[in-house]
Amino acid sequence: MKGHILKAEMVGDVTTVTKQTKYGTFTCSVKVHEEDRDIANLYDGCYFAEMKCDIEAYRVKAQRMKERAISASHIYHVMTSSCDISDPCMIKLWNQVCVAWNLYEEANSTYEILRDSYSALVEVSLNGRRRVREQINKKRNLS
Repeated sequence: MKGHILKAEMVGDVTTVTKQTKYGTFTCSVKVHEEDRDIANLYDGCYFAEMKCDIEAYRVKAQRMKERAISASHIYHVMTSSCDISDPCMIKLWNQVCVAWNLYEEANSTYEILRDSYSALVEVSLNGRRRVREQINKKRNLS
């Protein structure tokens, strides 16, 4: 998600990132697990913490899109009691209701995909880092 990283730091085993997006400012931390201590670095920690900030931002975005869709639906239903639904204004309003619900579904889907794939992405990244470390160690041992 677009935004600006306001602060990123690694203190001991904990990396913390503060990111500002149009949906708010989010601060998330990640802690190095004992089995990952040999490959821990600031870059990966910041990347994982930023990813958590993005997940939170998408959660807030989905929540706001849902509120918008509910409001648009409510307005449409209130207007149907006094207006003809074939009126061009009502058709435009209905289109806005549909757009609002589609935006909510898209944001919620993105949030759920990111949330559910976070652990797998971390594992893939760390395994890649381990493979590189092993290749470097093999080359050092051959020299």
